[in-house]
Amino acid sequence: MKPRNNHLQIIRRTAMIYRYIVFILLISSVGSFAQDKKHSILQIDNHFFSKEEFQTIYNKNNTGLAEDADVKTPSEYMELFVNFKLKVLEAQALGLDTVSSFISELRGYRDELAHPYLTNIKYDEEMLQTAYYRTKYERKASHILISVAPGADTLKAYQRIMEIRNKIENGADFGEMAFQYSEDQSAKQNRGGLGYFSAFMMVFPFEDAAYKTPVGKISMPVRTQFGYHLVKVEDERASKGQISVAHIMKRFPQSNMPDDGHGHAPQQRSRESIRIEIDSLYRLLQDGANFEELAQKYSDDQYSARTGGKLQPFSEGRMVPSFANAAFALENDGDISPVTETPYGWHIIKRLKRISAPEFDEIRPQLAENIKKNPLISKHSRDLFISGLKKEYNFNMDETNTKRLSEQFSVEPDSRKIIPGEGLDTTLTLFSFYTKKYTIGDFISFQNKKGGLAAKEELAAKINEYADEKLIGLENNRLEEKYPEFRMLMQEYHDGILLFTISEKMIWNKASEDTLGLKDFYEKNKMKYPGDEQFKGWVITCADRETRARADEILAQEQIGKEVLLQIINTGKPGAISVNEGIFKKGDNPVVDFYVWNQPKPADMNELLVYVRGDKVPPQPKTLEESRGLHVADYQTDLEEKWLNELRAKYKVKINKKLLKSIPSVK
Repeated sequence: MKPRNNHLQIIRRTAMIYRYIVFILLISSVGSFAQDKKHSILQIDNHFFSKEEFQTIYNKNNTGLAEDADVKTPSEYMELFVNFKLKVLEAQALGLDTVSSFISELRGYRDELAHPYLTNIKYDEEMLQTAYYRTKYERKASHILISVAPGADTLKAYQRIMEIRNKIENGADFGEMAFQYSEDQSAKQNRGGLGYFSAFMMVFPFEDAAYKTPVGKISMPVRTQFGYHLVKVEDERASKGQISVAHIMKRFPQSNMPDDGHGHAPQQRSRESIRIEIDSLYRLLQDGANFEELAQKYSDDQYSARTGGKLQPFSEGRMVPSFANAAFALENDGDISPVTETPYGWHIIKRLKRISAPEFDEIRPQLAENIKKNPLISKHSRDLFISGLKKEYNFNMDETNTKRLSEQFSVEPDSRKIIPGEGLDTTLTLFSFYTKKYTIGDFISFQNKKGGLAAKEELAAKINEYADEKLIGLENNRLEEKYPEFRMLMQEYHDGILLFTISEKMIWNKASEDTLGLKDFYEKNKMKYPGDEQFKGWVITCADRETRARADEILAQEQIGKEVLLQIINTGKPGAISVNEGIFKKGDNPVVDFYVWNQPKPADMNELLVYVRGDKVPPQPKTLEESRGLHVADYQTDLEEKWLNELRAKYKVKINKKLLKSIPSVK
């Protein structure tokens, strides 16, 4: 396992949500600006959205894009904004924000997002500069992992990894030791190699050790949540920044494919036939074919195919190495790579734009945010944080009542529950802050639910823990009120989950599950993705010129079938002629390619003895199975367009065009 940041389930879900709502950033609540109707730029029924909200979102999502063509004017962007708001309002109308799964998921995101606000995280200029250096310079490292399970003997794991380190120091090969001993399962394939990485790509203790260990050296054992690591630093290089590319992909055959509904799996293409297809596409590109059109028509990556193969910009360390190496090797915008193999298929890559590493001032806010989100990086103190809350909320511990409790209670031996004394008034205030008071009885009830006290001496510490928990609870409940950026971020997740859920319900699942609807859509649109031009006929091979002349003479006189021709000529002269009959696409047969599509002449082919007979066949539509990914994507688009038309008919949309025109365009 690569020791990258954890919370993978949240990251994956968030990535899926972001894929379809890339324009949702810093968004505040639906109707959150409803109070100021006069300055509303958009009204949907009785929901109002301000100019400030729209302008903030517009500027954020049209600045710093890799391609100038992606930048939209305010009027163009308003259409996306309206569509988004309509979908979220419809999701709320259907009650999707009240189901337990939504509430649970949003609560999980909130707990994650609230954490940086509930600790006293401090960072200084030195930390920012260190993080910036680590974004500008990448380290290449290998590691050996000895796992430590929760509650396991850490000393035993430490001693084991030190034994491995001693072997390496005495001359053992690091990669061989990783292969033999590392409990990272990938070490059997990569011998511990992690490739290049930069700041925030690994868990912090690992990153810190990798950057503090000199190149060529091996770290002392490093403790992370995964266990103990030895880190060997192999290289450091300047970051190449990011690159924006498009690609055409032909996917390798997949095992365990589902059947087609009739009890048998669809026939799969071989890797060899797939390579022939991608080579044919590469030749077309070399001859001047349009890359975007070929990607839309032939790429097996259905998501990027819709945009001409375009991918999101990436850095070298965040992409499959073979793909990244080929992409970053392209020297100029518009250059096209040779056919490149990855573990997933064959690719042809087109460079769109190189994006230089950002300057410090440009990336500073992002660095600060990343530091705030990672308590392992920051220097923070819970005590300082609690102290600050106590001051802000005028916390007061009633020492008199605290003393009364300490003198008038006992602990039940078996259950460890706190038993108040007979003369103790449990309604007395123990402590107060903000507008809240907590009594002796509140504390006793709380602590008994948590298991009581192991000893009477624990009382003071447990009272302080109780007070701290209540203070943090208040602060947690007020985050949206105190921090506008947190409120906006929570609304982003709220709306993002709703958008994902309703899109899944109304578009994606329907497109994949509605078999009859998809077939009907295919029949109406099957000519959009025609197959390749084909040649139907014979490839004839003659043993000598005499045979060629006789074959031409027979074929000129009458229309006869292949078997009759073979019988006439090969009788008395076995093997004089052979005929390969079929329907050929470009790339299927080099002889057909030469005669029909003017491709290079096959080596050792004698044009006098080898020739073709037949005609080109106009392109026929691909079958639904051959083009399923493309048609499913188009069917989703069709469903979405129809659904949006229904929403626009259901809800009354009013745009303040005067206010819209007052917003400066970033285009």
